[in-house]
Amino acid sequence: MAFDTQSAGQPGREVGAVDAIAVAALFSAVRLTESNGPATRLDLPGVALVSARSMGVVRGLVCGNEAG
Repeated sequence: MAFDTQSAGQPGREVGAVDAIAVAALFSAVRLTESNGPATRLDLPGVALVSARSMGVVRGLVCGNEAG
């Protein structure tokens, strides 16, 4: 998938990525509901795993073309 970097008027700005983020934000706002129930502790190992996985996916997308 090629991103159109010239149509936004700013060199290097990936318009497709901005669109994907907007769609994800809209989808999460519509489909996710507020949770109810007793307050629980934050799952720190789970947060660390999700964060590391997300950073790995982003790094793969950013560096994927150069690596082949």
